[in-house]
This record gives sequence, structure tokens and C-alpha cells, in this order.
Amino acid sequence: MDYSKDLSIEQSHRFVEFRAEQATYDSSNGGVAEINVDIPLASGEYVDMEDARLVFDLKLSTGSDGAIYDYSASGWMQNVAVRAHNQVEIGNQTINYNRWVKTQKTMKNSTDAKKSFEDVLEGATNANLNGDRTLERAHKLMTNIFNFDGYYPAWAHKGMQIRIDLAAVAKLGATVSSYEVQNLRLECRLVKLKPEVHNAVLKQLESPEGIVFDFESVEGSSKTVDTATSVVYQFGRVANRLKRVEVVESTGADDNDFELNNISSYRFRLGSNFSTATAINVSSTKAARHILHYLRAQKINPDEMQLYGSADGTDGYTAIVGGGDKFVMANQYDHSKLDEVISSADSKGLDLELHLTRSSAGSAGTAFLYKVEDRRLQILPGAQVQQLS
Repeated sequence: MDYSKDLSIEQSHRFVEFRAEQATYDSSNGGVAEINVDIPLASGEYVDMEDARLVFDLKLSTGSDGAIYDYSASGWMQNVAVRAHNQVEIGNQTINYNRWVKTQKTMKNSTDAKKSFEDVLEGATNANLNGDRTLERAHKLMTNIFNFDGYYPAWAHKGMQIRIDLAAVAKLGATVSSYEVQNLRLECRLVKLKPEVHNAVLKQLESPEGIVFDFESVEGSSKTVDTATSVVYQFGRVANRLKRVEVVESTGADDNDFELNNISSYRFRLGSNFSTATAINVSSTKAARHILHYLRAQKINPDEMQLYGSADGTDGYTAIVGGGDKFVMANQYDHSKLDEVISSADSKGLDLELHLTRSSAGSAGTAFLYKVEDRRLQILPGAQVQQLS
């Protein structure tokens, strides 16, 4: 069964909201926000993952006039995990999820710096606040099964649970003294597929192999920045099939930027093989190869390159390697140009490393390391779920 979105196989749909357990989550209390997406097994409704968004009111309190950080809609989401009805973890818990969102979105900002709907939904650009302000946001999750823009058969395992660890208040802005997340819910479209399509899925569910569902999962970790001129960051053993890897260093107390931090060259190593024949050199005059590998990792078509490159809308690529405050080291391990096709590196059990050099000692801070992996989920009769990879 192909679960890609196709309006021609839809019979009906309805918009629903699944609300969090609490009406308000307060930064002073910390803790975990939970949303239970309960879909009766008999309903046979599929979640339109392309449409699903977390909708909420974000109340920010600032002690003085100052800017909140970009992408405030996800700034409070420190870690994100998804569990099936039987409490089996679906994919990886994404550690430092708020930084993952910034890493994905900031590099792809429009070059003209104009306001857009992304600003309304995600809080894409910063704003000066003084006192209390409540902002409505609608965030699209960017990890695990929410990366799949098609129909997800959540009914087959009676639903799922979204767990979000609340971030420290400093992640929202240097002048933000507290925040509240109010009226948190998942708003989505539940779809009934045409009988002949749904019956084929039911038949597949009753087969020995059950329903097999493929998706991308993001695993995050962080390390203290090694300020030496020769550095090896070790990710550890790769547990699943590796699609791509991204690393950023941040030297600010707010963990908000991705610094060049005097890096002069880098390359990744998987097992005994380096990702490139030679190290990728970076400087204000050497940017092409670095950007080329970033575009390859993101699977950005060359015809679309003119849409990318300005990190803050004013200084273009200099923010990537010149000014160096939007610097992402990325490498592609997927062999396919299509995200839907599993052809990622057979990397299970191999050690992953990043080797880099600096022109001089770097500044102290935090290094954020992200692995995007292909995962495979199996759903069996009786709402049983297990990870095959």
C-alpha cells in the first residue's frame, strides 16, 4: 500500500482537535506536555500528516524591550517523542528539537526578508516585546512520522501520544522572563479512504507481515565544543540506516546561532570511509564546495538554488562562511533523490565521526549533532506495534 497523499482515493474527511492534558504549561514548572491522539480502531480514519499542526497560544513575558528569537513556535520544545498506543516508541526521541527546527528553517529563509505566512504560523522572524504578549502559533512537527506528508493509519494502533519536554526560558529570548503554552492541541484532518483502498489496507493488516510503514526519524545529541585546532566529534555507533547528518556549533549563551567558530575544514567519516575524497575547506573565499554539500544533503534541486542563501535577509552567503553565524556542516548518505525511497547507507554498527580543523582556537559553546535515519514500523493485528529498524 502506498500511503502517499492522493485526493482521488479520499471518500470523506473531517477536521478534529486532540487537546493536551493540561490547559496551560508554565516555564517555571517545567515538565512534559502530552497530547493523546486517540483514534478508535473501528473508525478506520487516517491522519493527513501534511496538514497536521500543533496549535496553541504562546504567552511571553519580558522584563524589558527586547527581541525574541526566530521560530518562537518551536523554541519551547526541547525534546519531542511519539509513542504508539501500546507505549512503543515510534522512531527516536528528538533531543534539542528546537535547535533542529532552526537548523532546517533558518538556512532556507527567503532572500528578500519579506514577511510571510511562515512568520504568522511559526514565528519565523523575531519581534520586540515589552511586558506580556500572547501569540497564536501553528507549528508543523519536523520529526518521526510527522515528516511523512501522506496518510498515516493511526487507527491500526488506536492512536498515539506526543510528548514534548519544555525548554528553559532562555531558549525563547534573552529578555524573556517566563512563558506559558496555553490551549495546546493537535489540529489535523482525519480522512476516510474509498472502500476499495481501505479494504486493501485491512487485508494487509491481517497478513503475517502486517502494515509496514517507512518514515524518517531525527536523533539529536549535544557535546561541549572542543576548542582545539584539530577536533574529532564522535557520534557513536549508528543504529539504523543513515540518510544524512548535520552539525552546528553555537557559542552564545542562548544556543541560537550556528557559528563558523574558526573552522577552516571538515569532513565526516562513517566506519573506515571518509565522506569526501578530501576535506572541505571553508573561508570567506571558499564557500562553493561547502554549500554544494549542504544542498546535496538537503536534496535541493539546482533549479531552486536561487531561492536559498540569505541567512538573515541582508548579507547573503556571508552569514554562512563570511560572518559565520549561520554555518551548518552537512553530508548526504542517502542514495535516492526521493525521500519516500529507502536507499540510505547500510550503516548499522558503524561509527560516525566529524573531523574538523580550525585556523585558531575556537570559542567555548555547544555542538549540536543530528542524524536523520530511515526507520521502518510494523503494525500487526490487535493494535500491536514494533520497530523493524
